Order: sequence, then structure tokens, then C-alpha cells
Amino acid sequence: MFRLKTLSVLAGLIAVLAVSAAPASAWWESNGTETKGKATVTESGAFVDKAGTVTAEVKCPPNEIEGKWSIQTKGEIKIHLKEEKQLETKFGPHLHLNVTNWGKNCVASIGTTKFKAGEVKISPCELQLVQEKGVFTATAGVVTACRIEVAICTIIVPAGMEKQQGSNEGINVGLKEVKLENSGSNQIDKANVTGVRAEKQANALCPLATVGAASLTGFVFTVEGAKAV
Repeated sequence: MFRLKTLSVLAGLIAVLAVSAAPASAWWESNGTETKGKATVTESGAFVDKAGTVTAEVKCPPNEIEGKWSIQTKGEIKIHLKEEKQLETKFGPHLHLNVTNWGKNCVASIGTTKFKAGEVKISPCELQLVQEKGVFTATAGVVTACRIEVAICTIIVPAGMEKQQGSNEGINVGLKEVKLENSGSNQIDKANVTGVRAEKQANALCPLATVGAASLTGFVFTVEGAKAV
């Protein structure tokens, strides 16, 4: 009996050590008392929507994009800041990027048709990053729908919907990938995200297919006052 108890204790210790030795999930942590702050976009990259045989592309000047970050607790993407779930915190697994203004000089093309500055409108929208365990990369999700409008087309990137709560799998969630890099007291995030679902609002003049596979590549922003740990 004594030997069995001893073996049981040893097994428990080995399990604890194994868990301790496993790579930790790198969460986000505020450098101060704030749960949110300013996010600065340094490279805007391009949003590309391949819908059927036609491709749409949108680009915005990075210096005109305004955004804020917030760290939030774990929860389902569609109920953030509701029902006491996914609340703001100084240390947590989710980083939200709320783009409040894309600027007035975004340009776009749909097929061979060009749209110049002033002809493209993009709604404010919020994105979520979820860290992958043990590595400094994250997947992306859409918290609030993004809406892109030109004269002949309206493209909507719908809010994310998980297959199961907390699975990080489904429509516009778990999108790869965003590389994380700490720089002093800040963090630099580099997004090259594919597999985004984009939908065309009904319009006979728009040559895009109803649903397209989109990407956001070359999008780089700095989280000021927080880092991955």
C-alpha cells in the first residue's frame, strides 16, 4: 500500500513538472494600469477579395488610420463586453484592435474599374487577436462587421461566428496569422491573414460573386503601452 501511494505521488509530481515545462501561452499585458490604449498603423497593406472571376482590392494611407487596443478576458467572440464576459483587463488572452477611422483617402479597384480617394468608404470595425500557445503568433477574428462601399459595390466582412464557444474555429475566426514582436514597452503586430469571408450586398451592377475569399496582408500596427508575455 505504501509503495502504491509513493508511486501515485511520484506520478503526480511528474505530471506537474510536465505541465510546468510545457511552452506557456503568451498573453498580452499592459505596462501600466490601463486596459486599453492607442494603436498606430505603420503599414496598411491591402485587403483583397477574390469573388468569382473578379478581384477587388482596397488600400488606405497608414497615417490616416486611427485605432485603439484593449486587452480582454477569454470568451466567445460574439458576446464580448456582454453578460460579464470578455471584459477588459490588464492581462489576458485576447487583444482587440478597434479601427475607428480608416481615413478619407482610401482607394480601390474592382476588376478593371478604379475608385480614387474620396470614392471609397469604410466603416469602423473591430478585430480580435487570439494567441497561439507557446509561440509569438496569433490568429485573427472579426468582432464587428467591416463594410466597404464604392459606387457599384458594397462588401461586408461579417462578424465572426464560432462553431462552438471558445473553439476559435468557424466563420471569420481563427484566421492565420499575425506575428507578434515586442519592441521596448510596445508590441508590433504583423498581419498576413487569409481565409476571410467577404459578402457582397445585393446589387446587380456589382460584378463580384455573392461570397468571396478575402485576405488582409502587409498590415502592421504598434500596440503602444502593452506587450506579449
